[in-house]
Amino acid sequence: MGSSELASGRQQTRVAFRSGSRRSASLIAPLLWIAGQLACAVPEAADKQLPDTAARMAEIVSALEITLPLAQSREAFEAPGARAELDSALRNLARNASALELHRAEDSPGFRFFSRRLAEDAEEISKRFRAGSRDEARFLVNQLVDDCAGCHVRLPDPREHTLGVPLTRSLARAEPRVRAKLLVATRQFDAALASYEALFASPDYSLSTLDFAGAIEDYLVIALRVRGDWARAERALAGLAARDDAPAYLAELIAGWRSALVDLAPLAQSATLMDARAVLARAEAVRRFPADRSALVHDLIASSLLQRSLARGFASADEAAEASYLLGVAELRSDPARSLPQAEAYLEAAIRGLPGSDLAREAYALLEEQTLLGWIGSGGLDLPSDVSDWLHELREIARAGEKQP
Repeated sequence: MGSSELASGRQQTRVAFRSGSRRSASLIAPLLWIAGQLACAVPEAADKQLPDTAARMAEIVSALEITLPLAQSREAFEAPGARAELDSALRNLARNASALELHRAEDSPGFRFFSRRLAEDAEEISKRFRAGSRDEARFLVNQLVDDCAGCHVRLPDPREHTLGVPLTRSLARAEPRVRAKLLVATRQFDAALASYEALFASPDYSLSTLDFAGAIEDYLVIALRVRGDWARAERALAGLAARDDAPAYLAELIAGWRSALVDLAPLAQSATLMDARAVLARAEAVRRFPADRSALVHDLIASSLLQRSLARGFASADEAAEASYLLGVAELRSDPARSLPQAEAYLEAAIRGLPGSDLAREAYALLEEQTLLGWIGSGGLDLPSDVSDWLHELREIARAGEKQP
């Protein structure tokens, strides 16, 4: 695969099939998330699983070992000879996802966002395939990798995981960034970092191509959030800075990110709301315009602090709601293309967590704006009824107790 395929990856993640429901407006949820749950980000979670849970997970992984490799090729996925095998695997995927009772190893908005859609999204893929919409089903199967990777990079995870190794081996010849994302999806984080580093050193990909594809940001998320290896992130950025093909804008960004790593190093092990506020304040001082990525490292570090804080829990509803709101803001800033729409889950949690407050009203205003922007098209605003109802419900919660004119 060449640089054009790598660059097209970021563009493709901006596409979602919208069939008229709020759920389908978002990208498909992470079925591969299941594979990682045999060794979840919260260590004690594995001890809480029932034997039936492990059996369901094994069935889902088995189904993915069939569907994902075939989904790499339209011809293979739509071949008449593969139809029966795929239909059986997709039904198995949906059946086991629906039957699986997800344990609450972590009660946070992000975890709930990724886990609650498991059964309905598995059914959606199977339904589209059976209805003959195989190109859409194939798109959604491939999208699993991005989405489950998004779930897995929220929290620190120092361990090595082997459950997904056979699956990644079956896709050994996949395009390099796709393979790197698959390694993240199956929690093979060190291998994923090494894969990205090989991309960074390859003369086959220009730095501007790697940047446009999102590979640099993806790498920083893994190195900083998951592995907490700031030294490795600094070495990788130094290597990128040493390349002779860096455009001026990217050289400036990389220099700023390296400086931020030094500036924020004292907060590497923090997990407090106060420190997250401070990092976001520093980000505002660095950011020159709304879409400026100069504060990317600040936003990633702030989101990491907030994710850890939410996972540990707050004694105060006010603090939990504020953390959810700030996390929604940080996610929108670090993922402007909204390749994953989890920011809406954090903003919704803030609204529901502190009804009638100034924070809830501010969170609702941002959520409403992002939702409308997500649905607007060249023909105008076509908002599905369930999306409109959802916004109306949240608006009423945000304005609870407010006198209506």
